[in-house]
Amino acid sequence: METGNLPAYGGNPSFDFMRAPFRLLPDAEPFQVAEEMAACFEVVAGLSDKMTRCVHAAMFSIGLADDAPLARAAATLGTEIDAGVGDGRANPYHNSQHFCEALLSVLYLSALASMPPLVRARMAAAALAHDFHHDGRNSIGAPFRLERLASLAALPYFDDAGVAAEEQEHIATLILATETTIGVPFARKCYDHFFNGAAKPDVPGAEPRLAVLAQDAILAEQAVMLSEADLLASVGLTVFMVS
Repeated sequence: METGNLPAYGGNPSFDFMRAPFRLLPDAEPFQVAEEMAACFEVVAGLSDKMTRCVHAAMFSIGLADDAPLARAAATLGTEIDAGVGDGRANPYHNSQHFCEALLSVLYLSALASMPPLVRARMAAAALAHDFHHDGRNSIGAPFRLERLASLAALPYFDDAGVAAEEQEHIATLILATETTIGVPFARKCYDHFFNGAAKPDVPGAEPRLAVLAQDAILAEQAVMLSEADLLASVGLTVFMVS
């Protein structure tokens, strides 16, 4: 890939910041955006320090200073994952490549929605951590098991970086809302309530912390967007599907 307009990083910049997912493409066809994102994913797959580079690229694209608490937490978390901590390397899907693809997908979607930098950084951090320490097993009969595991495992990184408690709770809520059997449907119902006039949904008894999504339209929108980013690559965003 071309590397115009890139920050110096490790002496070997790898991403093209003039293309998706780092830049909105006015009047671009979905096909073009998909091709450019798939090409970026291919670059990521060849990097040994993929999480570190993706976090650095995302925060640079967002415009968040390196010393901002969310940026510092994400950078440390990315470095740890590259070192093998909670990276799911034994998993065929829920591994660091998926973490990167979810992060980069939410980076583009949040730009498309014109979200402010701190919100985009929040969503990037949630995407980075949403499958942290995934053990490769399903959660049939135990909904939210993996999402609670991820949010609890990521908590010390946000604490150490000085991320505010309220912001940490927002990130945890977004991670919990990626649970596919209850969390994602509930987030969508909350979104429909706020933006399409649907009835306000009942809070799922399996995870009361999601109640905030029925009270906060903006957070509900973020939860739906993160779930879309989580699934984006798995529904065929590859060079084979777009060519």
